[in-house]
Parts: sequence; C-alpha cells; structure tokens
Amino acid sequence: MIKEYGTAAYMEPPKTGFGLVAWLMPGVYLLAGAGLVVFVIGRWRNRGVAAEAAAGNSTITPAMLERARALAQKATEE
Repeated sequence: MIKEYGTAAYMEPPKTGFGLVAWLMPGVYLLAGAGLVVFVIGRWRNRGVAAEAAAGNSTITPAMLERARALAQKATEE
C-alpha cells in the first residue's frame, strides 16, 4: 500500500520533515490559546480595578440623584 500511495497512506504523519509540523502545531495552539486567555483575563481584571477607582472619585449628590429620578419618571410617563 505504501508503494502505491506513498507516505499519505500512514494513519499518522511521519515524525520527520514537514510531518513534524502536524505533531507540533497542537501544542503550539494550546500554548497560544492559554496565553490569550491569561492576557484577556488580566485585561478584564485591570478594567475592573480602573472602573472601581473611577467610581470612587465621583460623588453623586442628592440633588443629582433627584434630578435623574425626575428625568426617568418623565421618560416613563410618555
């Protein structure tokens, strides 16, 4: 069968030459995916800390709250 179809007849690619890429790519994809997940989670955490810091700096006065409630009430009546 190998004489007729060549190395394409193997159930698994050879572990030399270009066939080595087929063996290495799953590991490379796994590491790249794990790195991407760590990067995204780190960004989400930093965004949460920045949002908390920004929220802590602004104070909402009772007058601002009452005005927002009045605007919401007016918008829902229409």
